[in-house]
Amino acid sequence: MVSFQVMSSSRNNVRVLAVAMPRDILREYETAVREAGFEPGAVLPSTLAALAGLAAPEASLVVNASHAGITTAITREGILLLHRSVDLQPQPVGIDPTFPAQLQQLSADELAHEIAQAVSVAVAYFEDTLSRPPSTILATGALTADSLRHLLSGNGYNEAEAVHIRELLDSSAFSAGAVTGNIPRGSLAGVAGALRG
Repeated sequence: MVSFQVMSSSRNNVRVLAVAMPRDILREYETAVREAGFEPGAVLPSTLAALAGLAAPEASLVVNASHAGITTAITREGILLLHRSVDLQPQPVGIDPTFPAQLQQLSADELAHEIAQAVSVAVAYFEDTLSRPPSTILATGALTADSLRHLLSGNGYNEAEAVHIRELLDSSAFSAGAVTGNIPRGSLAGVAGALRG
């Protein structure tokens, strides 16, 4: 399945976000939503859904990492400049896919190295595209900002000290009363789009 959205257009330039997903994977997500009693409206990759939480118009580098994969995204003024995903659980050649999953997973050191490498590539793209390094890296997903900071500094990533790493949504967005106005309106856009009662 393919979906697209025009991000911006000018006289000589049109930026389009296109998302492709295998039909059987989409069917799995839609089935889970239907079994919960809802009708699916849109299925978004989690990083794209998280980008709705960006309130600042300045350029941002977002890192969504877990043991299964890492996605980096760069946005500027609401326009997606980069969306790059790396699967962190490769199937080595010659290994039976029915083999126990823990034997196929990367070690903690390999995982840390792969995440640091993916962030380094995104930072380089940021610098090449915007002619300056990012001042902040926004963490979202299973890997917290503190964990990402520790992981990057432990993998020889010198920029980790110069770049501020923080959560995309800080803890105040989840405190009592936050629903009344502390969460940016777009933060739940992915959920609202995916579930229509």
